[in-house]
Amino acid sequence: MHALEPSARMAAVLRTKGIAAEEATFEDWRVRAGAFRLLYAAQAWHWVGGGDRYEKAAAALAPRGVVALFWNKGRDWDGSLRRDNDAAYERYAPEMTASLGSWNLERVAEQLETSVAFEPAVTRSFTWRRTYTTEEWVRLLGTHSDHRILPSSQRTQLHAAVGEVIEAHGGAVEIVYDAELYLSRRA
Repeated sequence: MHALEPSARMAAVLRTKGIAAEEATFEDWRVRAGAFRLLYAAQAWHWVGGGDRYEKAAAALAPRGVVALFWNKGRDWDGSLRRDNDAAYERYAPEMTASLGSWNLERVAEQLETSVAFEPAVTRSFTWRRTYTTEEWVRLLGTHSDHRILPSSQRTQLHAAVGEVIEAHGGAVEIVYDAELYLSRRA
């Protein structure tokens, strides 16, 4: 396995796990033509820029190699929990959506379809669940990029409000995830 990781700190963590980690973005990485049978991005492909990203991915793959792009997409909450959570976002971060399932991942399949570098995509979805305590959920929110870019004081207020919502609804929340997988072979 060869990982690309733009963060020096995260690359160091990967190395402690025995993974070869190169400190680079995909855009800045020097392609090792045909060197890989599988190229995958977990929760990250939407951050990769450049109009040639699919062609660059194909160039890194051996003939008939596969690109696998996947995300864990949380489903929206229901009922009063959703209403109360949405109210917290409306009050402290109205520019954000409180919706968990707002990503439009169908465009990934469309982009693979229009790329001459890959065959039509095969998509798969796998459902799984995880229960988070209030503390665990708020800590996880702190890792989400849309939360991380908020000013510190705004993020603190939002996370406190979301924590209060979860506490008012029993102190834990179950998230239903759909792991969305897009597979395509190099053409």
